Amino acid sequence: MKKSLILMFLSLITLAACSNIFVPEDKNISLPDTITIEEPAPIEEPAEPPLVAEEEPIVGLASQKCFDTDGGVNIYVAGTVTENNLKNTDSCEGLSSVNEYSCSDGHIKRQVISCGLNKECQNSVCVQSSSTTAFKDCTSGTTRCDLQDALYLDTCVDGMWKRAGRCPAGCANNECVTQQCYAPGTRCNYDGTAVETCNVATGLFKFEKTCRFGCSNGKCNYD
Repeated sequence: MKKSLILMFLSLITLAACSNIFVPEDKNISLPDTITIEEPAPIEEPAEPPLVAEEEPIVGLASQKCFDTDGGVNIYVAGTVTENNLKNTDSCEGLSSVNEYSCSDGHIKRQVISCGLNKECQNSVCVQSSSTTAFKDCTSGTTRCDLQDALYLDTCVDGMWKRAGRCPAGCANNECVTQQCYAPGTRCNYDGTAVETCNVATGLFKFEKTCRFGCSNGKCNYD
């Protein structure tokens, strides 16, 4: 009994001591009026790579079918044109014109080009005429079949050839003809690059097909 009273008395003293605990205020502590919350920095997206235009393929010499040593139509340089196994070299046509060969759409093309006034053809190229007088290519008033297109007739005017008109049936012996053929058959065209067939109804030859390796005896070579 005595021991119980002592324990009770100690408990009451402990409770009294705990109820008197005092936590002093810190007068130096102050709270801010506003609180600023910093937003996180935006995440930058990676830049898109620049667009690069696709380059067009460069067509090299290996893909070409026709080659011209003088670089094209050049009456002042003698050149040779090659298409597969076929070769043609520039040459003089008369006194003042040049047979000029070049490439057109991958194939050999022939043109007869006049050198012009006071010029003449020597060694397959046009040069200044050595004559002290004006050099003339023809005698005025004469005619000839056009050297570039057999369907035209040329006439000489002031020493220079000019086209006089078209010959629907073609030109032969320096004049227009009225009829070309009378029976079915074929022939090579005027520059030997194509085959023409006779149209009996009209009496005229008409184009049939192009010959890659030239035409002989009315048919394409190597056919």
